[in-house]
Amino acid sequence: MIRKFVSGYRDRNPHDLVAEAVLERFNDLPNWPYYITSFSQSGDKLSQWRSYADDGRGIAIGFCASGYYENEYGTFGVDSGQIIYGDSGLENAVLQLLNRNSSELHTGGALSPDGELRKLTFQLTADSVINEIMDLAIFRKSSGFAEEEEWRWCLSYKFDSQLPNTEIDVPALRDLLKHIQYQFKLRVRYRDGRYGVTPFVELDFSRNKRCVQEIVMGPRVNFALTEPALSYLSEVNGYTVSIRQSAIPYR
Repeated sequence: MIRKFVSGYRDRNPHDLVAEAVLERFNDLPNWPYYITSFSQSGDKLSQWRSYADDGRGIAIGFCASGYYENEYGTFGVDSGQIIYGDSGLENAVLQLLNRNSSELHTGGALSPDGELRKLTFQLTADSVINEIMDLAIFRKSSGFAEEEEWRWCLSYKFDSQLPNTEIDVPALRDLLKHIQYQFKLRVRYRDGRYGVTPFVELDFSRNKRCVQEIVMGPRVNFALTEPALSYLSEVNGYTVSIRQSAIPYR
């Protein structure tokens, strides 16, 4: 769908080199890693207990929506956002993004007559645009799932949107981007998943334990036996959290 929006923009603006570069870079999307974890804004919803917590026998951990930003480092950042359900406004957002980047590139004096540098400039601009487009897409979902009240965290390799100037050593810049991407790959782990070998990235909360705020025990959990164990487990690991039982009378 997004590719269709970009293609339509390019067809209406055949001389727009940014749109052309974005379409070309779309072919590389399978090699762009995005690692997403999903949450529900509601910590006590029957449909979520049934689907994701052993039919109410599990627990739900409540996180601060933006708490992990304090633990962000280097080029790797965690984007946090609430899901927007449905496609309303998505096309306009994509078209405005293309138009803004194209205008800035052509009027900001960022273009150089040098062939290699000019090519790299458009590639970096396209990468930046695709990052922003993916940020739009990642936080969209079919309206059929609206009752989940979903939030997502997304971890990805972020390209630097700063465009190079004529003094930049192009080979050195390419080497730097490759190094950053390699450092990201070192963080990737693998597990046996539903669809085979599944890559994932672990988030370390040890430097920001305030991010974990509460534990909700499922409606079919034995509170008297489980609450003391959860309290001890939280305490010995340095977490200060509230612990409560689901209010749903589901047995």
